[in-house]
Amino acid sequence: MFTTLVGQEFRSHGRTCLVIVGLDSLTGLLLTGLGMLPVPVLGQFCAVLALVVLLAMPAILLVYLGLAYWQTMYGQRGYFTFALPVRGRQIFAAKLTHAGIWTLACFVLVPAMLLLSGWLHYLPADGTIGEVLDELLWEPIDLIGKGFFWAGVGAMIVSTLCLVVECAAVMSIGARSRWNRLGIGAPVIGFVLLEVVSQVLSVVGTLFIPVGVDMAERRIVLGDMATPLLEAIRTNGEPTVMGIGSMAMPLLLAAVLAVWAVDSIEHHTSLR
Repeated sequence: MFTTLVGQEFRSHGRTCLVIVGLDSLTGLLLTGLGMLPVPVLGQFCAVLALVVLLAMPAILLVYLGLAYWQTMYGQRGYFTFALPVRGRQIFAAKLTHAGIWTLACFVLVPAMLLLSGWLHYLPADGTIGEVLDELLWEPIDLIGKGFFWAGVGAMIVSTLCLVVECAAVMSIGARSRWNRLGIGAPVIGFVLLEVVSQVLSVVGTLFIPVGVDMAERRIVLGDMATPLLEAIRTNGEPTVMGIGSMAMPLLLAAVLAVWAVDSIEHHTSLR
């Protein structure tokens, strides 16, 4: 039944998602082409705008999926959704799986489109794909270090997937019957509280989880993370060790909110 639900999500929203991805990509490439014009101000503006448009692809897609989640769960279509002979946790998991697959697709498409945009930008100077890859990809990786680069990419993917879970969970929690009188204001307040809690947990994780990165030697170290950071702040200097415990907090928060959301969906949902 779970695979059927996921398949239905793709049938219901896949075409719109493809349109969003296609229009975003075409707009980015069109702006890249305009950025190649020999007009200083217009060219630079369009080149920067092309990067912004391409980088915004995941955000635009997830906003659409968030609206679709709310409409199919708690809008008029919610009556049909909750009439299905399945548990709420399966519906929740299917919608998250669908959104997660599109999120992962964006992590492939966006870098590919950025590299294509960079190659087009270098065409007037007879730049080859190899030169573009060297300047835009391999040189930054060598500068940062392959291990840290790919660890950062992995952390970014995980944190984005956690954000998808958290936002969907907040909408479901905000639809509980006890907050019915607030209407759409309940999830809005929930998003504000989510940001506050996320920032607090990030600070706590950075300071008190004894795992960090030695900034000079670029290696993982264990020990006190709070003292070096606070000392750097006090002396207005650069920290020698930076805690990375905050990277675990999105997973913890997403897990807690997901459990709360499932309970809300299965026992406390109030359709408006």
